[in-house]
Amino acid sequence: MELLEQLDSQITSLLSLLAQLKDENASLRNEVMQLKDEILALEDQNRKLQDTLNDETEIRKQALFQVDRLISRIQKLQCSKVSANE
Repeated sequence: MELLEQLDSQITSLLSLLAQLKDENASLRNEVMQLKDEILALEDQNRKLQDTLNDETEIRKQALFQVDRLISRIQKLQCSKVSANE
């Protein structure tokens, strides 16, 4: 009889542990889903930032090209003024 009581006690403990593990598992699944959502949001934000960076880089390249052209024109004008004065 004592063995049956011990067995019953162990089964009760195992069932309790199983319930706790199920609750913890559900909680972890929810946390994983939330983290996946956060990852997706961060990936989207990263894509947008990368696009903005690419746009800004292109604008900077164009601006530098225009500045170089203006400097070249100024240098040519200065050279022709010097040549005209000689």
